[in-house]
Amino acid sequence: MAKTKKANKSKARNAKFASSPASGVNNKDTQFIETKVKPLIESLNSESEETRSASLSEITLLCETPKNRTLFLKERLLKYILEILAKETNNDIITESYGLLRNISIEEGYDSTVFLWRQDILQAIKILLSNKANNVGTKDSNDLLENVVGLLSAMALSSDSIFDDICEKLSEILPTVLVTIVTAFSQKQITSALFGAACEALYIFSQDNKPFIKSVSTLPLPEILETPSKHTPLGLVYLNGLKYNSIQISLTDATEELSSVAPHILEVLQALNTFMTSVDVSAIQQDITATADGLEPKEAIALYKKAVTSKYLAEGVQISLEVVAAIAETISVDPKKQPCAPKPQEVDEDMEDDKDEDMELYIRKSVAVEETPVQEEFWGFDNNSVLEPTFQYLQEQVIPTLFKLLPHSEYLSRTLNVLNNLAWSLEANRKYATLWKQQAEQLWTELLPHVTTTENKPFVEIESINSSVGILWAIASFFDGVVPITPEAINFLISQSETISTLYPAAEASEHYVRLIGFFTVLAKTPGRVELTQRVGEYLLTLLDIVVTKGASAVGGLNEKVAIDVIYALFSIFGDGESEWDEAVFVQGGINQKLTVLLPKLRVTFKRISKVKDYALKEKATEATMNLARFIEYKKSELEEKKNEKN
Repeated sequence: MAKTKKANKSKARNAKFASSPASGVNNKDTQFIETKVKPLIESLNSESEETRSASLSEITLLCETPKNRTLFLKERLLKYILEILAKETNNDIITESYGLLRNISIEEGYDSTVFLWRQDILQAIKILLSNKANNVGTKDSNDLLENVVGLLSAMALSSDSIFDDICEKLSEILPTVLVTIVTAFSQKQITSALFGAACEALYIFSQDNKPFIKSVSTLPLPEILETPSKHTPLGLVYLNGLKYNSIQISLTDATEELSSVAPHILEVLQALNTFMTSVDVSAIQQDITATADGLEPKEAIALYKKAVTSKYLAEGVQISLEVVAAIAETISVDPKKQPCAPKPQEVDEDMEDDKDEDMELYIRKSVAVEETPVQEEFWGFDNNSVLEPTFQYLQEQVIPTLFKLLPHSEYLSRTLNVLNNLAWSLEANRKYATLWKQQAEQLWTELLPHVTTTENKPFVEIESINSSVGILWAIASFFDGVVPITPEAINFLISQSETISTLYPAAEASEHYVRLIGFFTVLAKTPGRVELTQRVGEYLLTLLDIVVTKGASAVGGLNEKVAIDVIYALFSIFGDGESEWDEAVFVQGGINQKLTVLLPKLRVTFKRISKVKDYALKEKATEATMNLARFIEYKKSELEEKKNEKN
């Protein structure tokens, strides 16, 4: 079940932010290419260092604009920059070249970084870092190292393959340089920007990366974090992220007990929350968006510097939210209670539905008639008393901070992601949810209207919608389904899911369906809501029908995984024949007959899943159809028993 959402590798940047793709090339663009782009690129090969430097500076400035950047890239700018780096000896030109590559990689992402990667830029960077390793802190190396380290971070974020290759090819030199920069920050003349870039890289490359964490173990992290006044706020945020990544690895590998790392988890939370509460997000947003129109040069420069500082603070808030979301996931799932992967075994997909003497017992175990699905046995900690201070701090300090961030659209997506993970962590550890009841009620009241209307545009974004539905699902589960919701809200969510399946990539749409199905399942199992249960039952059958009749490829997000979740949702809702909605909805609605018709079609659909490409999904699909066949027979037998009792 999709509940806590693991944070992906950080996407927030300390220099540039992603831009919209430029439109097509027109006559005006063609003229610009001929009169500006090509001459500037040709000037990069000038024998004059002054000309090369001036041309590079102008190109860097022009590439700040998305449209111009697209036109330069169309003329193979990256290729020419790499040619310059292969023969250039002027340190300033090399520095600015790497700065341009860094900016383009941040702005354009995968398409640009994969080109650089395939041109083996890592080999050039390896040589450069080796040469600069002993010169960290000199004036000539500060800006160059900042740009190179920033470029590596941008490349690592764009692709897992590039991330892995960087870690392999630079496994010795990169950790050494990063540790040297961070350690020497308070002693040597290392700029704050270089320190920040190094801290960012430490955070990025330490995510799910045990070898890297081991290679930077010489970093005196406790001493650095204990002297915040000597270091930049953003750098400390990243270093706290590094600290959490190390904790997470130690828990996953069982090299540390929860009791020994729980206090350190709390320390990270306290540091990040303290930072977030110290930032006036309204004020820094004004600084970031302020314009210098009509200002004197000195005033314009001051405004620019203030905007840069505010951008660093804004990124610090984003990264803090990212780490807190990851921590919320960590404290919801006990690594020691994770299920083992099933052993491969041959399954006859065409097997007939043999009547099993133990069918009733099997079904009652499989359909999850309890409030918590079968998978939930892996949630929560047996010895979570060591986390009691953490849960207390989350409710007393962190959640109020998140509530204050909710109105700010710049942080909405990540704030909702944190709340989603926290909601499920508190649901899994109800014993320590001392303040969550009131907070959950407030969140439900504030969130539901936004999710069930198109008036608030930020909530239209898919990530915000998915997190919001996940939060509502968690809150509904916490209150055992007894939450206020109208039929109109249900219908809106159903209609919205249909829109999402056509507007967004299949993976994101599929995630939305999974969360919505879980949310609806909890609501449908609440006594006194037979009409709602009927509406949910109809919706679930519609989803199955779409998958088997139109095919997963024809409907975005409605894939085999969603179909499997629908099947088990139906088991959960209608597994108990004594429920008040069984006769009115399941029997009178002819759901068993409809499932009987859908079963062979589902088998055909699931046969398309490749055992080679997705063995686990194949196994789940096969098991789901076997359980569905048994469920159908079980419900038939149950109905016959009821008829006999009446007679």
